[in-house]
Order: sequence, then structure tokens, then C-alpha cells
Amino acid sequence: MQRKLVTLTRIAWLSILTATGISVIAIIGWASNWLIIAQIGPKFIPMSPSTAFMFLLLCASWFTCYARPSSPRRRMFAEACALVALVFVLVVLIEFLTGIPLDIEQLFSRAGSRFGSVPIGRMSPITAAGFVLASASLVIFSSASSGRRRQLVAILGVAVASIGFVVVLGYLFGAPLLYGSSIIPVSLPAAIALDLLGIGVGVSAGGHVGRYVVWLVRP
Repeated sequence: MQRKLVTLTRIAWLSILTATGISVIAIIGWASNWLIIAQIGPKFIPMSPSTAFMFLLLCASWFTCYARPSSPRRRMFAEACALVALVFVLVVLIEFLTGIPLDIEQLFSRAGSRFGSVPIGRMSPITAAGFVLASASLVIFSSASSGRRRQLVAILGVAVASIGFVVVLGYLFGAPLLYGSSIIPVSLPAAIALDLLGIGVGVSAGGHVGRYVVWLVRP
């Protein structure tokens, strides 16, 4: 049993660290104007800088509350990171659903080039929806002490990982979702990072539920 918990802990750390690395690489790509590293290949849309920063906030939240869950200050910091990300992506979703030009993402980059019919440098609403679930799971995780709360964290983790996994499957089978439409598609790096974030959050909820997360998201 102890060995299984150690394995799940390693999976959680590896998943979150990899998601963090993908986000850092995307930010470097935008900062250096070398977008190829933010999109993996020239045929794919790059991860937007706002998406990369939201991943960093959520990963920072996970690192903080997982490393020292008993520290009140660390819990407050973890919750603050998750709540800032939650507010940001809710504004993105409100703009998408209502058409109101809030354009909060101009804080990170100005709209410029386009990929097909959609602008690059903007977050996909599907990614934003995944971030809503991830943010909620991390807010709960930062203060989760009961088994029921941890199960809810695991369920939300599964949902986040499933969103990323479905998009990755679309890329693998040559049918990335929403290409050719006016809706901004999820970039491949964002889909991979979303899958990893969901796995990391879900698995860290505990061995008794974490193994189901691994089973549900494995190919």
C-alpha cells in the first residue's frame, strides 16, 4: 500500500512539473518571438501567453498546498493563486458567451496574427472551462481534510484530464477540435498540459481515488 502511495505521489509531481515546464517554454516562445516552441509544429496553433500564465498560477497553487498543507499562510497563497486564475478565466468565458469585448487577455499580449480564421495569443473557451474546474479543485484541495472533499477533488481532476485527453486524441487522429471554425481551438501544448494538470490534481487527492484517475485517463 505504501509503495502505491509513493508511486501516485511521483506521478502527481511528474505531471505538475511537466505541465509547468510546457507553460514556461510557451512563455519563453512568446517573449523571444519564437512561437514554434509554443506550438510544437508550424501546423498547430500556439499556446497563448494568458493560458501559460494560468497554468503557472494553478501549478504554483498545487505545489504550495501539496508541499506544506498544514501551513495557514501557504494555504492562503494556494487559494489566492487558484482564485485569481478562476476570476480571469471566468471573464474570458463571459466575453465568449456574451460577446462583450472585455479583452482581459491584452494584459499578456495584443491581438495580432491569425491562425486560419482565429486570432493567436488568445485562450480557447474550452481551455477556460477546464481552468474553471481545475481552479475549483485546487481551492477545495487546499483545505480538503475529509474523504468526501478529496473525492470531489479527484472527480474534478478526472474532468480536467478528460478535456485535455479528448483534445489530444483529436490531434493524434488528425482532427483537432474546432479547426476551421471561428472558435479558438485548444492548442496541442495546452491540451497536454491540461491533461497533466488534471492527472496531478486527481492523483494527489489520495491513493484510494487516485488510482481511478490514472485508470480513467490512460490511453
